[in-house]
Amino acid sequence: MNGLIPIPELQTSLLAALLLLHASPVMLANRLAALLAPVRRVPPLWLYFVVLGILIGGDLVLIAPDLYQYLLIAWPTQALAAMLGLLGGGLGFWLDQVVTTSLRKASRRASRPLQGLSPVLGRSPGWESLSSLNPLLAADATGSTITRALLTRGEFPPPLVVAVGMLEEIIYRRAFPWLLGLVLPWQGLLGLLSGLMIANLFYGLIHLSFGGRTIFTRWLLGLLFAALVLVSGSVLAASMAHGLFNWLAMKATLAGRRSSVIFVRNHSGGGS
Repeated sequence: MNGLIPIPELQTSLLAALLLLHASPVMLANRLAALLAPVRRVPPLWLYFVVLGILIGGDLVLIAPDLYQYLLIAWPTQALAAMLGLLGGGLGFWLDQVVTTSLRKASRRASRPLQGLSPVLGRSPGWESLSSLNPLLAADATGSTITRALLTRGEFPPPLVVAVGMLEEIIYRRAFPWLLGLVLPWQGLLGLLSGLMIANLFYGLIHLSFGGRTIFTRWLLGLLFAALVLVSGSVLAASMAHGLFNWLAMKATLAGRRSSVIFVRNHSGGGS
């Protein structure tokens, strides 16, 4: 590490703290919102934005020279990365619609009463009764409704939603894998790929409150965003893609419907 802290012991302590905080920024933002609630109600998304900024600041302190040199990529490369990111954002939104619609269709099929249980056990439970016992399934059923309500009330301002997505890419496609590379036993390409995969797992898990379906779709999107970084050589591609994806998803959520993707309409009967 070649950061701004010259004392190795402090570097190690900061590294440990950053690794833990990178794995749970949403939890930290929600906790801060709860602590501030008696004094002033602050929307958690604003606090999440602040937490992401603080984490990036900590990363700069720990690995400042390396990160600074990484940002000095020639502008033609950055311009190509930005264009690739816009294409990736549109592709990611389409992929999200296809996968989410397929998963919803599968869950509707599963909502029929379970078959094969002996009559002596009584009527087979339906999906609704099972989902009440599983918080992830319950979150799947209510996540889009809650998000739409927050958007309508103005707690998710569009510029903030886009900015959060862009900051998340700096965290989960650059800084977090970089920090993991300092502790993983592998070097080179294997270490880079390992760091990206572990960071992507945590990226999916931070969407826990939105349900298991969202965890899976965000994990898939994370793979796409990681691929954009590897292909372009710049995290700007992933940041642009994520920002555009969040904007498109926000518009779809506010409209109260899924995007009318031709593939979805022709293969799964349209969005729900």
